[in-house]
This record gives sequence, structure tokens and C-alpha cells, in this order.
Amino acid sequence: DAFVRFGKKMIDHFSDRVKYWIIFNEHNLYFQDEVFNISGYKKGDKTLDDMYTIFHHTMISHIRLANYIHEKYDDVKIGGMLAFQQIYPETSKSTDVWAAKQIQEFLNFNIYDADTGRGYSPEVMQYAKDHNISWDITEDDKEEMKKAKADFLAFSYYSSWTVSADKIPADVAPNRYMNYGGVENKYLKTNAWGWTIDPLGFRNAITTMYNHYKIPVFPIENGIGLKETWDGEHMIEDDERIAYHEEHIKAMKDAMFLDGAKVLGYLGWGLIDIPSSHADMEKRYGAVYVNRSNHDLKDLKRVPKKSFYWFQKVLKDNGDEI
Repeated sequence: DAFVRFGKKMIDHFSDRVKYWIIFNEHNLYFQDEVFNISGYKKGDKTLDDMYTIFHHTMISHIRLANYIHEKYDDVKIGGMLAFQQIYPETSKSTDVWAAKQIQEFLNFNIYDADTGRGYSPEVMQYAKDHNISWDITEDDKEEMKKAKADFLAFSYYSSWTVSADKIPADVAPNRYMNYGGVENKYLKTNAWGWTIDPLGFRNAITTMYNHYKIPVFPIENGIGLKETWDGEHMIEDDERIAYHEEHIKAMKDAMFLDGAKVLGYLGWGLIDIPSSHADMEKRYGAVYVNRSNHDLKDLKRVPKKSFYWFQKVLKDNGDEI
């Protein structure tokens, strides 16, 4: 209730200037063990009951605010947002294929289904029932969820992942499959942190979600983390970042012009180097170098990289040369 009151105040105050809204960034992280790091969870046993309850409370908060926007404003748009799980089976074994499908059902479709008024995935609901998961779903919640709709579907996409069912212990919830089953994809290049570079997976994410829901999609985070240092004089030649964004923008255009998907826009992550989600300044995503390290603030000077000028040209040409 407190969060919804806060959200309504923000929407009312900024709605004349801000026309596109999301409520929770990477909402499906609240349906994985990351929830215990990002939700303010202070104590407890990190049970599935706790995970599912926190997730449900965030989902109801999102839906109540989405319904508020649609009831009160004609020109304000709101969409769900998640960290897209592009999951491949390690092999063609049916168990690997099924594990990959389950992960995507629980961590992609379940969130977007709720965002668009379909309610939670039947597969998720059945799993919760079979395992006696208590997650505080009320009758009022169910009625509120029926009214939900989304004007667009937003997501972050950096990498794809591969799963081996053989590595997943019995009785592990699909929410936690990647805690155990993640394996290397030997067909894709990776960055220094083992994140694959997979533009075709990006196209698949866009096309799959548009085909399924038939509302515009909006990739609002896409980028590559690289290890970079500045010598204090010469421009950083981040050709790997340029190649990454060029190939992903090409893939997005293929989704649009070959597959028929409707895309609202494209946001790269990010403009300047900032600490990544786990406070690592050395994993740099920006087109502008920030002269500091994890433990030394230095002079904090902002230095455009080669990709900065590449982005300038791409934006000026509206991507037509890619």
C-alpha cells in the first residue's frame, strides 16, 4: 500500500512530462534468488514461500499502478520490464529442452502474462499448488490482476545462457535451475565475465515476445561489459563494443523488418561507465570513460571512447547505415 501511494504521487507529478513508465526494473529478478539481495530481505531462510510472496507483492504493486494509469490518463503508457532469459538447451535431449522451456515459462512468460491481464502462468500456479507454496494471493488480488494490461513490453538483454538438466538436482524449483544447470555455450564468444555475445538471441527475444503478446516491445538495456584502462592521452579504441552494438541493432532490425515485430526504441547500456550491479567499476559498459577505479576516485574525468563517436553517427543516420 505504501509503495502504491508513492507510485501514484510520482505518476501524478510527472505524467505531464513523462509518458512511458515501468515500475520494477528487471522484475523477474524478484522471482529468483537475487530477490534476497535486492528486496531489503534482512532475515529468514530464503524459502520459496518468501521468494514467491515478495514477487507477488511487487507484481500487485505494479498492476495496481498500471491500472491507475489506464483509469486516469489517456496519454501515459506503462509496460512490464524483465531481464530477458534467452535460454538454450545444452543438447537435443528432451530433458534439456524441457528445462530450458520451464525457465522461460517461469522467468519470462509468467511475468508478462501477469502484466497483460492473463494472470500467472498455469504452470507456475500448478507448481505452487503441488508444493504447498504460500504466497499471499487474495481474492482482491485476483480481481485486480484481471484488469491488468500493458502498452508495451520492456526488457534488458545482454547475453544468452545454456542449461543442462543433468546438473539440476531433483526437486529444485524452475526459478533456481540456473543456480545449478548453467553450462558454457561452446558455439558463442564471451566477454571476460563469461557472458555470451549472441545477437541472434536478441532477435529471438524481440520476435518471440511480439508474436506471443502482439504489443510493442522495447529493449531498454543492451550492452557489453569490457575491461578498459585509459593512458591519460589517447582515445580508448573499444571496437569490441562497437561490433557488439552494431550486430545487436542489425538483429533488432531483422526482427522488425523480416519478422514483423513492432519495436518502440532501443536503449544501449550505458552512456557512461558506472559501477555494475554488484559494485564493480572495472566492468565498463559506457561510451564515455570515467577516470576512476573500484578503490581510487582519481579525477573522475569523462573521456569519450571511440564508440561515443560511432553512436553519434548511428543516431544521426537513424541507424540506416547499419
